[in-house]
Amino acid sequence: CSGFGFGAGAGWRASLRPTRTGVAPSVIPAAASRSRGSPLAAGSAGPRGGARWACSAAGAEKASVELGTGVSMEYFSLPAAAGSASAAKPPVLFVHGSFHSGWCWAEHFMPYFSQRGFDTFSVSLRGTNGTPLPAADAAAGVNKVQLDEHTADIGAFIDKVLPGGSKPALIGHSFGGMYAQKFVENDVRPLSAAAFVCSVPPSGNSGIVGRYFMTKPGLAVDITRGLVFKQAGTNLRIARRLFFSDGLPDEKIQGYMQEFQKDCLVVLDVPKATKE
Repeated sequence: CSGFGFGAGAGWRASLRPTRTGVAPSVIPAAASRSRGSPLAAGSAGPRGGARWACSAAGAEKASVELGTGVSMEYFSLPAAAGSASAAKPPVLFVHGSFHSGWCWAEHFMPYFSQRGFDTFSVSLRGTNGTPLPAADAAAGVNKVQLDEHTADIGAFIDKVLPGGSKPALIGHSFGGMYAQKFVENDVRPLSAAAFVCSVPPSGNSGIVGRYFMTKPGLAVDITRGLVFKQAGTNLRIARRLFFSDGLPDEKIQGYMQEFQKDCLVVLDVPKATKE
């Protein structure tokens, strides 16, 4: 599991505007949104089958690719809608955060950008259900992923799957935003743009939680229970508070919680990551 970020649900739109440096994050909240910390939020798909079923209904295709970094990476793709494609529009690559994997972008964000002429991709990061650890790591009992492994996987995915010579727009949510920031900082591959949606800063999230213990102790306790003790996958109230809108039906959240349980078994080595 990867961390948290509040206010990033389906009511957020990432506006990707290149600047002189080629990277300009601009995240614009939709006025009517009450969504919290997940790219999922209120959707149209029913509860039966949970999040995986919702992704299928949204039209995104799921596949896997062998990367030179040693993982078989699961990813989702949705091309630009017919008649909307433009050579001037870069492919958009989404990177998830806490308790999620690539499926979380397929219900809302990928169709939104596809309808506006962008080819879209979302990856399931190393250690999630769709992208298991390399066999040697699993056999050795490794249960943490390093930050540089995530950024190397992102770079290898760009080289292997995205059209040759393309400069993707990179969008990261929560700890996915932290990975995206580190990728922008350290990688030589050119990007058209980057957006960090409710991103965890490079220093990590401990400072945020510490401040919450002083100002919003109840929320701080729920964050700790939900993320550190992984109760976001088992406690409906906590899952809703951390990730979802008040109006989303319990049955739909419970479907997503089943995915959370599968996607938080391997954790980021946060103490090391915040020092890199």
